[in-house]
Amino acid sequence: KSEHYELKQARVWGCPVYVLDAALQDGKKLPKWQPRSRRGVFLGVSADHASNVGLVMNLNTKHISPQYHLIYDELFLTVPSNSEIAPPCWKDLFKKHRVQVRFDFVLDDEWKLPSEG
Repeated sequence: KSEHYELKQARVWGCPVYVLDAALQDGKKLPKWQPRSRRGVFLGVSADHASNVGLVMNLNTKHISPQYHLIYDELFLTVPSNSEIAPPCWKDLFKKHRVQVRFDFVLDDEWKLPSEG
């Protein structure tokens, strides 16, 4: 198994997900104007199922269940925003919480900045 497999399967925690209606999952049809999916919140990957089964919180019931038929909105494009102005604490979040990523490879010279030599 490749070390990068987990990275390919990684999803944004807390992003909105759309779960296909159970009737459609079973191959049945729905009435024309009935919603085909419901929105939930992605809370990670299920430890008891395949690696592509996500744990989803139902927004109405707050119940968390494993779901297979999902569409992930990792860019939060379907979430409306009330304001064009960022909250006051926004800058502090990025000052105090940083993640350092170390890569185990060396960049070729063509990818380096002139200041990096």
